[in-house]
Parts: sequence; C-alpha cells; structure tokens
Amino acid sequence: QYISITINLNLLTDFYKNQLLTSEIPFKYLLNRGIDQETIHKFNLGYCAGDRKLYDYLGDHLLDTDKLVEVGVLSKDTNDVIHEKMVERIVFPIYDLNGDAVAFSGRTLNDNPIKYLNSPNSPVFRKSFNLYGLYHAYKEIEERKFVLIVEGNLDVLTIFQTGLFNVVAPLGTALTKEQVLILKHFTNNVFTWFDNDNAGQKATERAVELLKSAGVNHYVLPNVEGIKDANEFLRKYPKTEFFEIVKSAQRV
Repeated sequence: QYISITINLNLLTDFYKNQLLTSEIPFKYLLNRGIDQETIHKFNLGYCAGDRKLYDYLGDHLLDTDKLVEVGVLSKDTNDVIHEKMVERIVFPIYDLNGDAVAFSGRTLNDNPIKYLNSPNSPVFRKSFNLYGLYHAYKEIEERKFVLIVEGNLDVLTIFQTGLFNVVAPLGTALTKEQVLILKHFTNNVFTWFDNDNAGQKATERAVELLKSAGVNHYVLPNVEGIKDANEFLRKYPKTEFFEIVKSAQRV
C-alpha cells in the first residue's frame, strides 16, 4: 500500500510542478521571495491552480483517486466529484528518506487566513514525525554534525541556497518530541532560529525543553532587530552575514 500511494503522490507532484512552471503569478512570487529556479526544480515546488486540468491528468496517468482521497490531498463530494485541497497554493512536496512524496504543504497566495495547509495524517504520513527538507538535508546533517531548524518552508529553501544544506523545518510552528528523536539519529547538535515574533519565541521555549529532555546540545541563533525570519534576512543581507549569525549561536 505504501508504495502504491507514493507512486500516486509522485505523479501528482509532477502535475503541480508543471502547473507552477506555466503559472506566472506563483512563479514570480517565489522569485520575489528569493527562491531561484534551481531550488524550485530541486525541491519540485508546484502550484495548484484548481482549473480542472487535473481531471485529464488523472485519467491519462491512471492515478488512483481513491488513494489520493485516502491520504487527504484530494476530496470527494456527495456526488463523487473530485476536489483539490491545495487550490491557489504553492505546493511543497514532503518527502520520506527514500525521496518519495508522502504529503504536501501548501502556502496560500490569496487572503486565506490559513497561510499553510498540510496534508492530514495518513498511512504514509505523520505530521509530528516528518520535517520539511529532511530528505535533502540528512546526509549533510551527518557530515557537518549539526542541524539548523527554522520555522518555515521558505526559510529552509533560502538557507539551502547559501550552501548550508543541513536545514529543516517542522510542519507547523511547534517542534515535536518525535521530530527531535528523528534528528537525533543524525546528530546530537541542534541549532534553532525561529521567527522573531511571539509565536517564534514560544517555539524556541518549547524547543529548549524538548531538546534538553532528549539530551541534545542546543544552540539558539540570535534574532535580528526588524527582521522577522531567515527568508527576510537573506533577501536583505549577504550570506556571509548569515554565517556570522550561525557562528554567534549561544548554547542553552
């Protein structure tokens, strides 16, 4: 079942990726947020236009709609009509360590108050056990002997572009005990740099407790006045300034 579901999710990833590459507004949005084309391709970013083209794609590629409904990336109404969950959202595929898509995280491009929408838990995905970017980061985490945890998907991508590849984000503000234990398989040194706001402060406080309980060495990067997050920082300052912040992290 696992393999069958991930095959379908990989095909759906390709569909959303192609929609992004042919959609001017979301593509420009990513470029304006400092995400270059190489990173867009490497992480297979996509876009859900919700323009019904999916129906042709489902038939042409023999996708199993029931499995996609089961994992919560599509839904069916009472008339058995298929609906997409990520409409008008940038789609960030979430991968297992084999490089197979197991879920999606979607960032809205309109006024939807729910900025990020993640796939629900399913037979192939547990939100509290997964981290965004881990598939692209885990080998580098082992090699560099530390991991940097940031808050958002765009923060991960922006930092990745500096050449610091050992960066991940929890799927939601709060780090979980399960995520900490997964990271501990790869390193005992964890750096955190959450957003410079109340939610980010609470995330840092929770991380301090979790990482201490897990017996992990925890280093906190200092916030920069007037800068909300890593993505904003790296759009304003050169990567050398970012590396200085990493070096100035304080153990807690």
